[in-house]
Amino acid sequence: MTNRPEFFSYGANDTISSRQQALVNNQFSSDVTFLVGPEKKRIYGHKMFLTVASQYFYLMFYGSLNNPDNNEYIVEGVEPDVFEEVLRYMYSKTVALTLDNVRNIFDFSKKCQLTELLQTIEKFLRNEINRATTLRIFQDNAHYGYSAIDQACLNNIRKNTSCYLNNEDFTNINMDRLNKILHMNEINCTTEQLQKALETWHAANSDSDFNLFEIR
Repeated sequence: MTNRPEFFSYGANDTISSRQQALVNNQFSSDVTFLVGPEKKRIYGHKMFLTVASQYFYLMFYGSLNNPDNNEYIVEGVEPDVFEEVLRYMYSKTVALTLDNVRNIFDFSKKCQLTELLQTIEKFLRNEINRATTLRIFQDNAHYGYSAIDQACLNNIRKNTSCYLNNEDFTNINMDRLNKILHMNEINCTTEQLQKALETWHAANSDSDFNLFEIR
């Protein structure tokens, strides 16, 4: 009888999901190897999990241009830690999202056509919105394009505009994001506060096509 892997304890606290997660980048039963990122880090995979989860991997393994005998693939344009985190989701629907890694995970998830993970990312961003993060997430959402996230951020900004105008992240938003704020139905600040904030933003973004008199 073959020795059972340690991560397959089948104990009371062990679950199918935890065992599947343990297979991420695990040589046990692996039938495909990826060389990921600039350093070509070797990451082990299992075609069955990846094919069921993603058309991107289905085409990689079984598409018309694929060599059926090929079990090693170079993956460029993604860092190994991001690749492994997306694999973790495909194996066990578990993912460790942070505001620092979410953009890279979003990009690779989109490439892999992982609709459910993209929905998970939207929920994560929605739960992360608070006074300290609103402007950062609002700016980052220019890349993600979640309309509900824009609306949630703008609702926060509308309720306490003067606070956000003085936030250090205000100068980090781009012209498009600034226009969305300025075209809200209601702005809760004084004209003087708005004028000062726009001047500060312009000083930090002097290369923008900015006209203080025409922007509103």
